[in-house]
Amino acid sequence: MANEYNKAVNEVINHELPKQVKIKFIHYDVKAKKKEEARFPFGLFALAKDSIAQINFFHVESSKAEKSKVQLQRGVIRTNCIDSLDRTNFA
Repeated sequence: MANEYNKAVNEVINHELPKQVKIKFIHYDVKAKKKEEARFPFGLFALAKDSIAQINFFHVESSKAEKSKVQLQRGVIRTNCIDSLDRTNFA
């Protein structure tokens, strides 16, 4: 599924977008990283921190006194499916 999502973002959506607004696609394979990383899940936490700095997240802030401020998101982070046993072990 990650390959299809990657293709959709990079070959279809990004193909039509100007460079400055292309979407960044990040895939994190939880099951593989859990086996590879000695300090799992800290790699996921670091990825989240770095990714939010790079791609932001969609947010609208409004107040009656000022115009609304919109923060655009320039990417997506995807993980593989995490079943209930994985969630229990992860917690």
